[in-house]
Amino acid sequence: MPPLIKYPWFEEESGYQLFPFKTMTAIINFLTVVIVSVAANHFLKGGVLPPKYDFLHAFSVKEEDEKQNNLTSKDVVSTPVDSHTETTEMQNGFDSKKEQMYPEIEPMVT
Repeated sequence: MPPLIKYPWFEEESGYQLFPFKTMTAIINFLTVVIVSVAANHFLKGGVLPPKYDFLHAFSVKEEDEKQNNLTSKDVVSTPVDSHTETTEMQNGFDSKKEQMYPEIEPMVT
């Protein structure tokens, strides 16, 4: 099947496309996604497009987000983490699994 698009470095005799067209397509696809995302963000958050066009609700501000942004440091409760206890519990769990997988081998008596 002859190629529809003859990119640079196309060899007429053999019909080979030496141009890295798959790489070029991936780069163009990536740039398109980034440009469309930035444009959608700008147009939807800037008020150029009405919110009804944000059918995935990716750029709309939800009430929960607004409430979360209004939290103060007094509202956030942090729990201290005892890393030594967690590490010990993890090690004990690993040791018991290891014992199940590899039971002690009795020494051979001769």
